[in-house]
Amino acid sequence: MSYDDRRSYLNMVLAAQNIIHTASGHVATSTLNAGVIPIAEATTIVSFACVTTASSGSQPSSVKYLLLQTNTTTIGVTGANAGTLNAMSTFTLAPGVAVPAGTWLNILAIGTGTASATETASAVNVVIGCAPQYV
Repeated sequence: MSYDDRRSYLNMVLAAQNIIHTASGHVATSTLNAGVIPIAEATTIVSFACVTTASSGSQPSSVKYLLLQTNTTTIGVTGANAGTLNAMSTFTLAPGVAVPAGTWLNILAIGTGTASATETASAVNVVIGCAPQYV
């Protein structure tokens, strides 16, 4: 793919979420924590970024964001997001991951924190970079 290929970006805001970390690397399963994005046309996911828009006072020691296709296929995981205002993490997929039409993407938080303690992942703005699939 060259630099002059067409790109589009999917943008979503995830509100601050209470997460109880029962183990290191726990995937938060709260429906409030998931971002669901329908995919109407075949596309290629090429990047993923998130920036903290409102920091939490009880941020877990590590929060990453997992991108799943139709709840089953892992597309990528961002690096740890510090959770402080304007902290940013990015993830580039090279080569990109093809996603067929008629599926959806889920965004879930993965946390490492204190077992059985409720902690709050900061609010983030998520951007997913997409490129067209040529068939």
